[in-house]
Amino acid sequence: MRGLLSRKPPPPPSPPIALGYINTRILSTANIALIGARMRHRAEGWGYGWGGTYLDHRPSSDTVDALIRRAARDPDIWAIVIPDNAHLPAGRALLCTGRTLVRVVDVGSADGTDLCPPTAIPAHP
Repeated sequence: MRGLLSRKPPPPPSPPIALGYINTRILSTANIALIGARMRHRAEGWGYGWGGTYLDHRPSSDTVDALIRRAARDPDIWAIVIPDNAHLPAGRALLCTGRTLVRVVDVGSADGTDLCPPTAIPAHP
């Protein structure tokens, strides 16, 4: 019986996702779009799909909490890209979602050598 098997190859797996985070209070408004584009370009060069950028506008905003909630909901989010270490969300280099640890890396970190190919970090080995 031949008609039951699909002849199409399976779709390629989706790459893991990287999100961006920018603390807009420490950048000039003119640089935000340029830096955001650079962050996306670097993440995609490291093998990540881009999931968007979170912009933090106020000192008491809930942007970091929203970023953590999004990463906790989506197990395909493996990295958060920031412009430099001055933008570390809440001073963290790793965010724990309960299932995995999400790397927080700056756009210039070691040319992505520690991220290529992307690998998940289990929260509980």
